Amino acid sequence: MYVEMFMLFCKRGAMKVLCLFGGSLLISVGIIKFTIIALVFFVSLPAMSAVIAEGGRTTPAKITSVQIIQNNFFRIETETDDVTSAVCASYNGIYWWPATDALSKEIYSAALAAYAGGKKISVVYADECNIYSKRLKDIFVVD
Repeated sequence: MYVEMFMLFCKRGAMKVLCLFGGSLLISVGIIKFTIIALVFFVSLPAMSAVIAEGGRTTPAKITSVQIIQNNFFRIETETDDVTSAVCASYNGIYWWPATDALSKEIYSAALAAYAGGKKISVVYADECNIYSKRLKDIFVVD
């Protein structure tokens, strides 16, 4: 915006010498600002953890624990860096599902197989909190 205003001012013929040097200076400053912002963004991009919203698929991570709790719930813990605990008071990477779900035993089997084989999983979860974890909806063994 400032560059356009400055160029309009220069087109009207006032202060020709200032327009020659100042115009290129303003354009150079704009390019430098853009370059710095782009550099900061791309350098910090790999360091950021993914923020995964409900219904999104998490980044693949290894399972560190598989549990059956009071014969009512299954629960897994993963070593994820994703930020998934924004809504409820749960820990990142910990998911539960009730033993009464239609495919609960199949999900448990997939989790156990991934855990035993050292494979990574990705999950889709819902913001239903229980036992310091989020409700697991889908599980994908990806690696």
